[in-house]
Amino acid sequence: MKGTVMFVIGAFLHLWIKPVKTHQAVYVEGLQAALASGEKLFAGFLLGQSLIGIAEEGRTLKEMMEKYEEYEKIAIKTQNSSGLDYLVPHSLYYAYLNFADAKERLLSHENKNEKYYFDKLSKSNPTVYTVSLLYKIQSSFVLEKWTETQEILSILENYLPTLGGTVVQIAWLCLEPIFDNFLIVKGLAKEEELAKRLEASMPKLRQMATLNPENFARYVDMLDGILAWKNENYIEAMQKIESAVEKSKQSGNLFDIGIFSELASHFYKKINHKKLEESYIQDAYFAYKRWGAKLKVEQLEQEYPFLLVKTVIGQTKMATTRHTMFESKHSSTGSSNELDIISLSKATQSIMGEVVLEKLLSKLIKIVIENAGAQRGILLLPKNDELVVEAQINGEQIELLTSVSLAECSEKNILPVKVINYVQRTQKSLLLANASDNTELLNKRYIDSQKTKSLLAMPLLNQGKLAAVLYLENNLLTGAFTEERLLILNILSTQIAIAIDNALLYANLEQKVEQRTAELNKTNGNLQVMIRQVEKQREIITEKNENITASINYARNIQRAMLPFQTKIESAFGENNFFVMYMPRDIVSGDFYFFEQILTSQHQRLSFFAVADCTGHGIPGAFMSMIGNQILHEIIIKNKVYEANRILESLHKGVRQALRQEQTDNNDGMDILITVLHQNTDSNVFEEIDYSGAMNPFYYVTFPVDAPAEFKEIKATKRAIGGKQKEEERLFENHKIVLNETTILYLSTDGFQDQFGGAENRKFLTKRFRELLFSVSNLPLNEQKDILENTINSWIGSYHQTDDITIVGLKLN
Repeated sequence: MKGTVMFVIGAFLHLWIKPVKTHQAVYVEGLQAALASGEKLFAGFLLGQSLIGIAEEGRTLKEMMEKYEEYEKIAIKTQNSSGLDYLVPHSLYYAYLNFADAKERLLSHENKNEKYYFDKLSKSNPTVYTVSLLYKIQSSFVLEKWTETQEILSILENYLPTLGGTVVQIAWLCLEPIFDNFLIVKGLAKEEELAKRLEASMPKLRQMATLNPENFARYVDMLDGILAWKNENYIEAMQKIESAVEKSKQSGNLFDIGIFSELASHFYKKINHKKLEESYIQDAYFAYKRWGAKLKVEQLEQEYPFLLVKTVIGQTKMATTRHTMFESKHSSTGSSNELDIISLSKATQSIMGEVVLEKLLSKLIKIVIENAGAQRGILLLPKNDELVVEAQINGEQIELLTSVSLAECSEKNILPVKVINYVQRTQKSLLLANASDNTELLNKRYIDSQKTKSLLAMPLLNQGKLAAVLYLENNLLTGAFTEERLLILNILSTQIAIAIDNALLYANLEQKVEQRTAELNKTNGNLQVMIRQVEKQREIITEKNENITASINYARNIQRAMLPFQTKIESAFGENNFFVMYMPRDIVSGDFYFFEQILTSQHQRLSFFAVADCTGHGIPGAFMSMIGNQILHEIIIKNKVYEANRILESLHKGVRQALRQEQTDNNDGMDILITVLHQNTDSNVFEEIDYSGAMNPFYYVTFPVDAPAEFKEIKATKRAIGGKQKEEERLFENHKIVLNETTILYLSTDGFQDQFGGAENRKFLTKRFRELLFSVSNLPLNEQKDILENTINSWIGSYHQTDDITIVGLKLN
């Protein structure tokens, strides 16, 4: 009787109130009770239900198949034929995702193929047949077999009632509306064909999320995100989709992480955000790989070749091993635009400014961990022709050691000595994207004790001589050491090696000074020479650091000189009728604002005001801003293009031509909005505005004489300036606004609303930003600027500014 009760609790009740990861214990307890008491029918149910629980948890397919083999033996031993039927769908599920010939895949206990079981089960056991269909449609959707997905959808409608409210049916209720809406968004299905099913399922799903958010909230968020995407409400879509992905990661469900991250990548591809598209497809790739869906992994590698580059950079295969090698021969091209030059500069200054070995080692290990995405790091230095451990960090705890030998490390199982020996011998870096697959270099005892997922060992060379070996581990993620992080480490590696040599030289000098104090007291000249050498070395280091900072400060001066003078804007609009809030994240900025004014006729003056957000921060963004500013001047002043949308179209062509994007892989560009203000010179009244935007919307507030103020938004064209262009010609919409009352314009980049902070370190978000602008719009413009600055500084608090911020306010009477 207990087996029956546990089956009912697990299959029908548990999912509504308990986290899905707790279900397996219920099934196992019920199975043991059913087998002990001879409840053969429910023992069969529980065999299948336990495997369903593993699948619903999103555990690896390998775990599911290991349990399948165990349960198959139990079913055969107890002559439980219904139990064997309930195991069938899981073998098929694994086969669909791992074998190209899955339809012909033989099932072990009867040597029958998929067609045999589908024909048999559709007649003899509709419930198991339906479960098989559900696994098949999930596999088809994951593998983007859209025709097959739609065919199964039409069949499933007639069989779903056979599940009778079990876990499987509830799980499908979560996924079905997401699948349906995604097919609509992709233009693969007509909305009217799915409307009835969607109307029935969506209220149930929302109710389930309210009842048990841990199990269901992520599905509601993803559904809302796809619905907003379908309706072209891209801001809401982004917020909901990102929330769904984050919740899927918290759940640990590998299937959900993979499918949600891939859907997020499709969304960012739609809105032409290349960096986020690639980031999310990489997340999906690693989730599918951990899940064990071989066909999907191969499909993604074929569709996105950069995954192979990012996962295993510079890989070579050794004849006798299966691990991945990464040689330290990177060029800075390709990814340099994504590097944070200022952060690297600060890290370099910190490293090169320290000559005391103990302090240097503490700084080094901390800086490396921060830039590499590692959790544990060890620094080894040569001593008496062998490497010894001098410093390590685990999480936040830094420990300086006293020359721990490799033999002792091996004995205590705290370091994979084979890895270190390989790096010392070859003077090449070694990257293991998935440590558990590399038993040649990592024994099982080490992997089990350290829980290592991925590791990187790198030689630090100075003039061809080994100065140190850096060893890094990540115990949460496979493929943790990405191309960008490896590039940063390679940039820092030479500086680290030089700094270590300098510190050792300094330490040796100090030691010699102590040993020979008595003698040098008589020959003080030698001591002065040595001191001068040390001081000279320090002076060189300080000078280099000052030169780096001076160069960046000089770049800031050039960029500031490029921006419009405040007096020029003041003469056009009046001292109290404008404000400019310009907050670069670093010394130099990827944001810029542009102002120009021309007289077109005796009675007409045009004022051009633009705000732009260029690709990247720091130095790369600053270069882009100067290119964009120069091209805008040529378009308006030299080429006399005055229509807002035509200006953006010319700017797009100019950026692509300047960066030779037709011939190269360069995808840099900018988001921008531009307004053209038409002013009657006789009355000095602004009569109308032309606006056009590339990704950046336009906000303004009107103040009618006899009515309340109104906040208005005009959405931008969802295309950026520059970057890849698939369409024949990139066009932008033009919007005309006739001015009949006092109006305040707000031109801004997305830095304010994207800033993380507050009590929960979340984004400020667009909705809150719009409400803030409207709430201050009735105040003098200088007070508006003060409130905006105080608000964002308070929001940032102890956190760091994450993006450049630019807001321009203009009052037109």
